[in-house]
Amino acid sequence: MDDARKVVLASMIGNAMEWYDFAVYGYFAVVIGEQFFSAGTPTVQLLSSFAVFGVGFVARPLGAVVFGHFGDVHGRKKAFSVSLLLMCAATFLMGLLPNHETAGTFAVVALVVLRLLQGFSNGGEFGGSVAYLTENAPPTKRGFWGSFQQNSLVIGLMIGTIVSVTITSTLTADQLSAWGWRLPFLAGVLLGIPGYYIRMKLADTAEYTEKVVNPGEKTRRPILEALQLHWKDMFRAFWLPASPAFYVMMTFLPTYLATQLFYTATEGLLITLAMQVIYVGMMPLSGKLSDKIGRKPVMLGGYSLAAIAIYPVFMAFALQSVPIAILAVIPMSVALSGMFAPLAALITELFPARIRYTALSVPYNIHAAILGGFTPYIATLLISVTGWNAAPTLLVIGISVVCFIVVSTFPETRGRKLT
Repeated sequence: MDDARKVVLASMIGNAMEWYDFAVYGYFAVVIGEQFFSAGTPTVQLLSSFAVFGVGFVARPLGAVVFGHFGDVHGRKKAFSVSLLLMCAATFLMGLLPNHETAGTFAVVALVVLRLLQGFSNGGEFGGSVAYLTENAPPTKRGFWGSFQQNSLVIGLMIGTIVSVTITSTLTADQLSAWGWRLPFLAGVLLGIPGYYIRMKLADTAEYTEKVVNPGEKTRRPILEALQLHWKDMFRAFWLPASPAFYVMMTFLPTYLATQLFYTATEGLLITLAMQVIYVGMMPLSGKLSDKIGRKPVMLGGYSLAAIAIYPVFMAFALQSVPIAILAVIPMSVALSGMFAPLAALITELFPARIRYTALSVPYNIHAAILGGFTPYIATLLISVTGWNAAPTLLVIGISVVCFIVVSTFPETRGRKLT
């Protein structure tokens, strides 16, 4: 395997691991609710399960600060290798947890602790993979290379979805409830361990070595320097990822189709996978486009299309026709690729190498903690309170409009020389 492919694979595999876990947790949210929150109605169980899913995001900003400091002071490779190993261990241990019937309150506490540990490690994963990939990218192809970092999220979701559906279609309902839901969490080591091995074999980026290590430009307190000198760009970076749009379509959708519209598991899989396949195919194209015409036009186009398309998509879902639903998700796949393909390149180009890991990690993970992780919970609650199945569209429209307004004030960074 040549060096370029190793760099791309090493940067992708940790994010794939993270989102593999998201897919597994989202797909088994109902079963997890039954196993750990046995009291209450099915809706309360599901809300409790999604609440614990969101709790993991609370630790992400702390992970961003800790791993960002480590990555800016000691190197990208070491930081994002440790974050992957920690994430892998937490996911594996979730598959070994006793349920509420066996261990009572301890089971719930242990579930929350492991979700916090996952969130902590995930907080370091994004910054490390983005910095490592884009610092290694050719300057004229930074958007294209960066698109693979964001693409790995959905590849992880696809793997998680396929594994989950394979298990549910193979086991009986009793087997699934008793022990089958644990299998995909235990299988996460098949992604994590090879990924850690690959990362540890790589050298640090020439960008970091030449601009930070060799000149002796390491900072002792990257978070303080980032906040003092780059707070405006950090505030801008907070608004780059329109997380509720992504989470509604990529993690909440399978549960939504099953619980609100009563699609079968197979039908929900086909619809979700169709959207994910289109997204994965579009991402490199959107990344290349951002290298040609700029980051801003591509992202602004994505926000606009998402705000326009999301309500018709949910209306199409209500028709309960799989072919119509698959056709309907195409514009949302295109919109999401426009939002996220240029993100890694743009956020890298905003900050200097000496504090880059920290400066790009912190706002992204604060955004994820506030606007991302609790999206499934909020979407489920909105439907429960309003009785309106299309209520989640309000989240997508709202965040798309806000992000469009904020990103329109950004400087164009395409062609900017890294500092």
